[in-house]
Amino acid sequence: MKKSVIIAFFVLIVALILILAIICGKALFAKNLIVNTYQSSNFGINCATDGNKIYYIQTDGIYQATMDMKESKCIIKDRNITFLAIDGDKMVYSKNGLKKQNSSGHSQIIKVLLLSNIQSPIYDMEFLNADYFYLENDMLYIYGIHNDIQRQNENGTVERGLYIYNLKEGNDVMFVTEDMCYKNFSFDNLLLYCDENICWFYDPVVYTSTKEDNLYALNSKKLVTGLWDTNTAYLKPLNRKSLLMIEKNVLKIISSLGVEKSVSLLPNNNSNFTGEPKFTGWIELSNNDMVFFAQEYKYCNSTLGKPKLKDHLYDIIFLVNSNLEIIKIFQTVPEEIILYADDEVVISLLENEIYEINYLESDVRIPVGKIPNYLGEITVNVCGSNLLFFKNGEMFQTVEINN
Repeated sequence: MKKSVIIAFFVLIVALILILAIICGKALFAKNLIVNTYQSSNFGINCATDGNKIYYIQTDGIYQATMDMKESKCIIKDRNITFLAIDGDKMVYSKNGLKKQNSSGHSQIIKVLLLSNIQSPIYDMEFLNADYFYLENDMLYIYGIHNDIQRQNENGTVERGLYIYNLKEGNDVMFVTEDMCYKNFSFDNLLLYCDENICWFYDPVVYTSTKEDNLYALNSKKLVTGLWDTNTAYLKPLNRKSLLMIEKNVLKIISSLGVEKSVSLLPNNNSNFTGEPKFTGWIELSNNDMVFFAQEYKYCNSTLGKPKLKDHLYDIIFLVNSNLEIIKIFQTVPEEIILYADDEVVISLLENEIYEINYLESDVRIPVGKIPNYLGEITVNVCGSNLLFFKNGEMFQTVEINN
């Protein structure tokens, strides 16, 4: 009798431990998951598409897949590949090179190749650091430190800068920011706009008391906007003549004549807005509508898809047309993270459930998939009509969007 009671008591204790483990596991997942979301396949990320095929990085190399992700094959075997971008018929990828002296990091070898001949790169370059690169219109923009072409500041420290390589002309890489000093900011705010006629970029002024950034037109090498405090403003050139600017809660169109139009992005008498939204990204749609991403925090700011969950309240989506008229405002529930948004659909992650929401019609969340109860960091790439989920360099799941 005593023996059976002891066994029953032991089984009960084990069951309680398992239940507590499951509850704690869910709580840990909700509090510790970090999601990095990337909306543009032209930035150096884990996947890219040429419109016909999807290319993505795994731990053993670069894979090519059909647009529905049902068939795939490894086309470049290399266990050191870190970034990938595609523009037209060209691919650029970065791989770890030699280990740097007195450092745990590696140099970065960047290769440029044709998709029709992936085994024979047309250009190689090596960087001590290559933090980001962006590929568009046969122009490759790299932010980092080149092996040979570099600049030192007054105390002898080698500083990062912006390099440009013209894939069409095939000349050597050009260092364009000899007077740039390093500062922590996102690359899409460093390189704002480029076409065949003009390139606008930030030149951080870190030695001034205001620590504000100048926005320069590369071709004329002169200041085109005056000083803006990038801690409170988000700038995006619309074209060569005007800029779109978000400052605090106001969206503005600015030209050389000053502010042409402005609109508040806060709805009137909305008690849900307890803090100040921090605008973190945008997508310009083909019909000239614009989707703006924002996150609201009570005590801190962060970046799209990488919330500090302790203070993160919710993500916000603003759908705005070309006349700066707000079509729709959508906000998530607490701890829900936006993975993708366009002018019809929002894809979000809440705990480990992936939802699709047609936010123009209703706020109903339709489950479209799940991810495992991972702790730590997950990267989500928007590639074609798919969300690709990566963990520790391996793609572990895809979710089709915009069916």
